[in-house]
Amino acid sequence: MRNRKIGLCWYTKTPRGWRHFPVLFEMHHGSMQVKHGLVKDKGELVEYPQGRYELRTYTDGRKVYAPIETCNPTHAVIALQKAKRVALAAGDPNIRLAVLKNAAKAYIADCEARRAMEATAQAKLVLNEFLPSQSGKRTALGQYRGPAEPAGRRACRVKRTSAG
Repeated sequence: MRNRKIGLCWYTKTPRGWRHFPVLFEMHHGSMQVKHGLVKDKGELVEYPQGRYELRTYTDGRKVYAPIETCNPTHAVIALQKAKRVALAAGDPNIRLAVLKNAAKAYIADCEARRAMEATAQAKLVLNEFLPSQSGKRTALGQYRGPAEPAGRRACRVKRTSAG
C-alpha cells in the first residue's frame, strides 16, 4: 500500500549546494503559518532566503518532490492542505471512516469537557446512527447498541395504577 504522508519542504541554496528542508511552522493568531526562509540545519536555525516551496510525498518508498508555483508561504500552506485532502479522498474508504470516527470522539469529548450533557447525548445518538458499525455488535464509537427506545424515555417511565 502506498504511503499517503505529504509534507511541505523549502528547497534552498546552501553553502553545500541545493538541499530540501522541512518547513518550520508557527502559531499566529490561531492559525499555523510558515516561517519563510528559516530552516533548521544541524539543529540550528538558519535563514536561507533564496529558494522555493515543494510538496514531498512518497511513492514506493522513494521521496517525490512537486514544486509549488509560488513562493508565498500562505499559498504554500493552502497547496499542502489541498494535497492532503486530495490524497485522503483518493484513499481507502476505511481510512476516511477512521478520520470521521476520530473527529466524532473528539467532538463528544469536547462536549463533555464543556459539560454540555444534552449536546453530548444528542451527538452520541446521531453519530452512532451516522457512522455505521463495521462488526455489527458495536457502534462506530465503540459502545454497544442498546434497545430501540431513546435513552431519555427509560428514566421517565412511571408505573400507572388505576384509580378506582
